Amino acid sequence: MIVGGGHAGATLAGLLRRGGHQGEVLLLGDETDFPYQRPPLSKGVVICAIADDTATARREAAAQIAFYVAPKAYGPVMEASGFGAEAAAVQAAFRAGDHQSMIAAVSDKMLDRMAVAGTVDEVRDALPVIERRYDHAALYSPSFTVPPERVAENTEAIIETFGRRDPLSSPRSRDTIASRVQNLHRSDR
Repeated sequence: MIVGGGHAGATLAGLLRRGGHQGEVLLLGDETDFPYQRPPLSKGVVICAIADDTATARREAAAQIAFYVAPKAYGPVMEASGFGAEAAAVQAAFRAGDHQSMIAAVSDKMLDRMAVAGTVDEVRDALPVIERRYDHAALYSPSFTVPPERVAENTEAIIETFGRRDPLSSPRSRDTIASRVQNLHRSDR
């Protein structure tokens, strides 16, 4: 029995097999994903949408996921993650130029696996599940099909919810953030 289903546990299980262990290997852990070979210091970018209306936040996060899944190169990754059907639907809608169908093709399960979206409290509750996959997680505001003002609003909500308040206490700092977000949004087009 191996306690801990992360990188070290998976490595130990593999070493036992390669070393000739013929008995049962039981790997126990609270991880939601199967063990995989991640570097000891992993970083992840988590799509994060915060809004008073949960449906709005989830739609914004689904749009960003659809944007990332649209290239055919991501098909095998999505297939291995159990989202092959969703990826195929997103890619077909992308080829047809249908953004709304791209977004609709992102299932709730896919969204919950790849993003956190909802009210402040819902996002606070959901983040630890995704965050524990990484040693460091950076939160990213959706921008695909989202107006620049809303991207700035969401970015500020992320900072207000999870960031330190001191560096952002001045209105000038907040204006700078909003300006940078709008400039980044323009460069995505």
